[in-house]
Amino acid sequence: MAFYRKVRPLAAVCIVLVLFLAGLGAGYAYYQFHLETIYHVYVDGQRIGAVSHPGEVEEWLDQQLARASQKYRHMDVYISNDISFQEEKRYKPAVHTQAVLDKLDEKLKIQAEAVKVLVEGELIGYVPSEALAEEVIEGFKLNYVDKEVLLALKENKSEKARVSVAAVDGALDTQEEHEQTVLDVRIKENVRYEQEEVANPELVMDKTELARRLAEPHIEHKTYTVQEGDVLVSIAEQFNLSLAELLALNPELDEDNLLQIGQELTVQAEKPVLTVVTVERVTEEQSIPYQVETKKDPDLYRGQTRVEREGKEGRKRVQFEVVKENGQVVSREVVAEEVLEEPVNKIVVRGEKVKPSRGNGQFMWPARGGRITSGFGMRWGRPHNGIDIAGVRDRTIVASDHGTVVKAGWHSGGYGNTVVINHNNGYRTLYAHLASVNVRPGQTVERGEVIGVMGSTGNSTGIHLHFEIHRNGTPVNPVPYLR
Repeated sequence: MAFYRKVRPLAAVCIVLVLFLAGLGAGYAYYQFHLETIYHVYVDGQRIGAVSHPGEVEEWLDQQLARASQKYRHMDVYISNDISFQEEKRYKPAVHTQAVLDKLDEKLKIQAEAVKVLVEGELIGYVPSEALAEEVIEGFKLNYVDKEVLLALKENKSEKARVSVAAVDGALDTQEEHEQTVLDVRIKENVRYEQEEVANPELVMDKTELARRLAEPHIEHKTYTVQEGDVLVSIAEQFNLSLAELLALNPELDEDNLLQIGQELTVQAEKPVLTVVTVERVTEEQSIPYQVETKKDPDLYRGQTRVEREGKEGRKRVQFEVVKENGQVVSREVVAEEVLEEPVNKIVVRGEKVKPSRGNGQFMWPARGGRITSGFGMRWGRPHNGIDIAGVRDRTIVASDHGTVVKAGWHSGGYGNTVVINHNNGYRTLYAHLASVNVRPGQTVERGEVIGVMGSTGNSTGIHLHFEIHRNGTPVNPVPYLR
């Protein structure tokens, strides 16, 4: 009985222990049954929440990347964040997927792989690829050469870069066609490309925007030295400035300032971002001017000339190397020259014979024929100091002897157009009422040389020549002196 009593409490303990272990096992099984796997989401090392499955986040990321790719079609985009997942099992976990996605949206960084374009070290912008930048720059070259020429240069086919064009830039002496070969087309500035990841794809330019930026000139200040004839307005116009803009750049000046030659002014000029340099070989035919040779003729009077042989221009083929910047010629150098036809010089004969300025005292009839219509002496109650000659068919009047013209023109005393010749031997002759005068004061004339045309100017009743001879200042009857 005592043994039974001892055994019963031990059995009870065992039963309780068994029941406890059974309950514990059942509870553990229940706990295990309700455990779930969650995934903690980390963005750049920072936890932003948990989701039931990484696929939820990955699907959302794929959607964001697809939208970005659609928006920025001309470039390669990618997500630059470091996104990772950490797996964990939890008892009846609470996950908030949308909250995680919202936080991820805030932190998401979509970047673009781009090429940085630099001109002379200055950033122009970002483009999707070097090929796109080269295409735009190629377009700048096409402003100055044909596509076929550019292609021929790339293929090193010089014959395809040869074209026939008319005279250009006002640099050629003829309007004949000439042969032009484009040797080189290049960009003067140093253009460099660098791969770079751009945090904001909006900064990456397309072709149109890059072309616009490259075409937009820079404004730079420079110094201009005043030249002869410069005024403020002309200098302003030369640099596409208003007068007010020029004065603003030079505050020490005002509109009333007088400029000094050599004075330096600050001006501004447009400088292109890109300069297209073309090197051309131009072959053209040019004329060779003839020279004028002079011969002397002792039988021809001094001051008189005659052409013994007309000149004729020669021809030559000239080859130039022409360098242009953005279409403007900056240098033009002769590299070869071939004479095709020598010029023929013009020969001019010049007279060496000196006209005698002293008469011999023997006077010739001053007209081509005719008769005396009124003699020397008293007429109408007053002296008639010469003779009148009329009745000619040829109205040419000539010098009666060698001498120097001392008067030629209008005579206010009634003689009309008059010529007076000093024969430098004490004699003078006067020719009046001329229709026109062919000589000038100071001119040396020879006996028989034409000096005018018979007329009826001044106080005259008809066409005739009034002719006088003066000896030592006194009028004499011309008739005895005429031969």
